[in-house]
Amino acid sequence: MFLDELLSANLWFLTLQAATPLLLVAIGVYLPLRTGILNIGSEGVMLLGCFVAVLVSAKTGGNVAAATLAGAIGGALACAAFALLAISFRANFIVVGIGINLVVAGLTATATAALFGTAGTISTPELRPLANWSIPGLDAVPWIGDVVSGQTLLTYLSWVIAPLFAWWLANTPAGLTIRMTGSRPDIADAMKRPATRTRWFALLVGGAMIGLGSVQLALSAAPQFSPNMTSGRGFIALALALVAGSRPVLLLPLAIVFAAFDILGINLQILGLATELSSVLPYLIIVLLLMAQPLYQRYRSAAEAAEGRQRGAKQ
Repeated sequence: MFLDELLSANLWFLTLQAATPLLLVAIGVYLPLRTGILNIGSEGVMLLGCFVAVLVSAKTGGNVAAATLAGAIGGALACAAFALLAISFRANFIVVGIGINLVVAGLTATATAALFGTAGTISTPELRPLANWSIPGLDAVPWIGDVVSGQTLLTYLSWVIAPLFAWWLANTPAGLTIRMTGSRPDIADAMKRPATRTRWFALLVGGAMIGLGSVQLALSAAPQFSPNMTSGRGFIALALALVAGSRPVLLLPLAIVFAAFDILGINLQILGLATELSSVLPYLIIVLLLMAQPLYQRYRSAAEAAEGRQRGAKQ
């Protein structure tokens, strides 16, 4: 029974669907992270993107393109506020991030009540889901067609963006500037590449990416908005970025792994597993990944030190 559930096409279809917002938000958090800015406010930015996307969709009769653009702009504007306070005014970015999370939570709850007359979930007939795109020829392939085909355009775009982003960061002058700003901002300033400008750029682009992830979350399957609908996904995306470290290519598989355990935990409830155990499963995986990274680095350092001692003894 468990193996059948683990290998079911529906589970992996939902996994890829759930991995998309995590991946896009993780990229949006990772970019400023490499410039030395830890965006603790990613949860609030994501929640604002969800609200703006649903608001625009509801007020434009379900215009998905307008809602997607609005979500990206909303995320960018939220990160612009973060950049203004944390970079231009040099406030503590941890405090600023926490403040954004709290302000957005209160702001969206107030706006929901004022604009829609409810303090709960926004789900109106005007809302339309993101279109599912079928891949010609792939539909006929057993299992793979059921899993891969029929996803949203944002899902397919995220699969393209993730490797291109990793390549861009490692092989272009702009990517070098991003990495240099995070490790040696003094050198970046000396080379006429101001760290302040680079960090602003990273936060604005990262905010737009977070906004796109928010659109996928709010409008992919059942279009709606509810208070705290992000359920910690912004923090999870931040954890994925930290686990990836200097290897952004890991963001895609990490997002899929977390989403797989998340969806599996939900399905295990149907099989009788206690809700408390199934809901904690994906977060336990994140904790284990965060613990594994320093352990691996310690092991690698010890192995390199031992190899150095052996070379010294031979000489």
